[in-house]
Amino acid sequence: MPKQSKNGSVQPAHATIEIEGGAKYIRALGMKKSSRYKRSTMTIKKSEDAIHIEIAAHDITALRATVNSALRDLQVASAIVPLNRQKSKSI
Repeated sequence: MPKQSKNGSVQPAHATIEIEGGAKYIRALGMKKSSRYKRSTMTIKKSEDAIHIEIAAHDITALRATVNSALRDLQVASAIVPLNRQKSKSI
């Protein structure tokens, strides 16, 4: 259940995902540095070889959907990157 403040309003939900070696995935998917959805935003920050994905959402359901989307995109990218390396070696 989302946290409620003293006045009863729902506070936004936040999550951060850190992936070592994930910088190559941003290029593979052409991921934007910032994406805005109807009830959430996702910001991707790159450092050295890691990526940090910060997600802010209006509620826990939107947070879960955005986290699932980010993880699915990264899973696809992790499958694409090795294929690109194999293709470039054979050319």
